[in-house]
Order: sequence, then C-alpha cells, then structure tokens
Amino acid sequence: MSMSAGGEMWDPYSPKYKTLTEKTTADLAVSETKSSIDVAAEMGAPFVTVAVAVHDAVTAANVAECSSIAVDALRRMCDYAKPKGVKLVFEATNHLEMGKFVNTAANHKRLIERTGQDNIGIQLDWFHANFEELGPYEAVMDAQPLLWHMHFRDSNSLTPGYGTVDFKAVIRAIKKTGHTGSCTIESAPMVPDSDTAARDGIEYLKLLERIVTYQLSPEYPNGYAIPKR
Repeated sequence: MSMSAGGEMWDPYSPKYKTLTEKTTADLAVSETKSSIDVAAEMGAPFVTVAVAVHDAVTAANVAECSSIAVDALRRMCDYAKPKGVKLVFEATNHLEMGKFVNTAANHKRLIERTGQDNIGIQLDWFHANFEELGPYEAVMDAQPLLWHMHFRDSNSLTPGYGTVDFKAVIRAIKKTGHTGSCTIESAPMVPDSDTAARDGIEYLKLLERIVTYQLSPEYPNGYAIPKR
C-alpha cells in the first residue's frame, strides 16, 4: 500500500499539487495520506509509503522552513496512522523527480528523528539511491535502524539484474545488520513482459544471496575456515 506526496502532472501551480515543503500543499499531502491510511487499515496493509516533493526550489536560505513544514506534516500523518495500526515508510527519492531536498537515507533519517514518532521508517528504492547515495552499502548503514522497506529496482528502473546497481553490496549490508524488513521487486516498465521480469528479478536476487552468504562465511574465499586456535 503506497501513497506519494507528489502532485497532479508534477505541476506545483496545480491546486491539487502535494508537497512536504509548503504549508498549503503539505496540508493536501496530509489529507491524501490519511485517505491512504484508511484504505491500508481496512486491507490490513502494514505500511503506507510517503515520498517527498518540493513546491519551489529548496535552498540554504529556506531549508530550515521547508524542513519544519515537512516534519510537521509527517508528524500529523503518524498521529493519524498510529491508532489504526499502520506505519509509514518515508521513501528517499532522487532530485530529478522530487527536487533537491532530502534525497538520501541520512537526511530522511534526520527528518524522521525530528518528528519524535516511532511509527515511521525509511524506504530505500535502489533506482533513486543509485543517483544520490555514496554507495548501496553506505545507504543501508545510514538508514539503520529505521530501514523498514526496500524497492529492488535497478539503475535503469528495470527489474534487478537488468542494470548496474550493486545488489551484492545491498545484500551484504542487510545480512550484516540483521535486517528483517520487507522488500519489493519493482520494474517500470515490466520488460520484456511482467512474468519474465518478475522471474528474472527473483532468480537474480536468490543467486546473489547465495553468493553473499558464502562471501560472509569463514570459508571465503578458500573453501575452508582458518582455525581460531
């Protein structure tokens, strides 16, 4: 179950446009998120996704104001979601789609911590992270302990394995941190067709998981473990 704080046709002058950086459009985002939370609660869905969009350019001069508006909006969303048993996941997005604002796991974590809420975490989408993060390993580490959900989408927006994201680094990081959150394969478009994209993505990630399990074992890389004594 997901909701984006983006707006109609990405037009910041549309009366329906929703952001997290300007009060009126942030109010619209809160209102729509509440509707998504209602649907999620009815369906028994555990999460609603919130993604940040900007109204005007965020700069050093207005970042404090924009951040305060975003924190207030996120706090109101969390307050509404909590009694309904729904959690929010705040998706880190790239600046070409959502504007230059938070964009990284570390900055999303800073905003989340400012809300003071315990029912909001981070969602990493590896397509977006490929633009903004130092690397996939750092992104997973920076998101801890708030990494609750991931979109396994490759650098070209296709299913894992069709692009250049280092998913072995992702899997190493989540294994080392003991991550137990959720993940979803995402491909836009689903090429060459949906069944093939889903199959290839699943099989590719399972192969990488087997490789990573060996890479993190004492037997790597020689095939035997060095005795401790």
